[in-house]
Amino acid sequence: EIAEFSSNKATLIVKDLFECMPFKGKREEAFSQFFRGYLTGIFEQILNNGVSVTEVECIVKGDPACKFIVQSKG
Repeated sequence: EIAEFSSNKATLIVKDLFECMPFKGKREEAFSQFFRGYLTGIFEQILNNGVSVTEVECIVKGDPACKFIVQSKG
């Protein structure tokens, strides 16, 4: 789900993310390294600029979904 999208920022919410489901509620830090890298590549192409992707919520920490903030670096 895309919760927010603008020319320099996007917020995405992903439920039941495949790489996190096996560890649901079992860790203290966000876990989505593969998907975060995937989002980085996609948004760098969409925005034609470097981006940073931060996972601010994760189901491995007990959150209801994984939430990613994508910010343009330029």
